[in-house]
Amino acid sequence: KLKENEGNILDGEWVDDVVHGHAKVEYGEGEGYDGMFVSGKFEGRGKRWWRGGSSYDGEWHRGMRHGEGVFMDNAGNKFTGRWIDDSPPIYGKLVYANGGIVYEGELKNGKGEGRGKETCPDGSIYEGEWKQGKRHGAGCFTDAKGRVWVG
Repeated sequence: KLKENEGNILDGEWVDDVVHGHAKVEYGEGEGYDGMFVSGKFEGRGKRWWRGGSSYDGEWHRGMRHGEGVFMDNAGNKFTGRWIDDSPPIYGKLVYANGGIVYEGELKNGKGEGRGKETCPDGSIYEGEWKQGKRHGAGCFTDAKGRVWVG
């Protein structure tokens, strides 16, 4: 266990004076990481959390989110997808905390972009094109009573 001058606390496995293997790091002020390290960088499975309550639980490579993971923002919205070199996924599933709306499809910067499907708690569904997180272009809307609009 090591406590650095900056207040960081590292508790885990070490090889040649570098954290390597499973470790937990507390950065202070509500931030930290619990998972695997290789040569001092996040690698493999791990969970990172930030001040304010957001977190990422998933795969890491060379210190970056890389592979399957779940990001939870500080509002409680849950995002599941595949990261590449710390870049947000281009396809994934968003579950919104306020009301339980679910979006699954193509993404750009964490918002619907391209083809996607939105399912609402009342059972209504929109499947079609999206732009900047909004319905845009051709699509099919089915309301809670089963009525269908195509356009």
